[in-house]
Amino acid sequence: MPRRPRLRVQAPRRLFKPTDLHMFVVRTIRPADLGALFALAQQAGCGMTNLKPNRTLLAQRLERIQRTLKDAAPLAEQGYLFVMEDTRSERVVGVCGIETAIGLTQMFYNYRLCTAIHASRALDVWKK
Repeated sequence: MPRRPRLRVQAPRRLFKPTDLHMFVVRTIRPADLGALFALAQQAGCGMTNLKPNRTLLAQRLERIQRTLKDAAPLAEQGYLFVMEDTRSERVVGVCGIETAIGLTQMFYNYRLCTAIHASRALDVWKK
């Protein structure tokens, strides 16, 4: 029986150093991130109703988030804010949030834009 050639496994060459990695991390917001959050709110524009470019309101929201993280906020006030940070530049480049309960103490409105079409081939009906 012919002998099979042996395969030689080589360790992969390291093409980059760990310090060369460009990564983004998502973490909870910190009070020191207020300036970056304000800058993101300014960039978002007036259509982003839950991220108004008002430094006082954003500071109050950060305080509320910190109370939530310390488990010191009632359910109606609980919320979380996360930021996306560029690890290379150490800059905040994005934000997202979760409200644990809505509509308990303040009115909450939800809007939905849609188009309804009623159609029937058998009846030859198509209405928008």
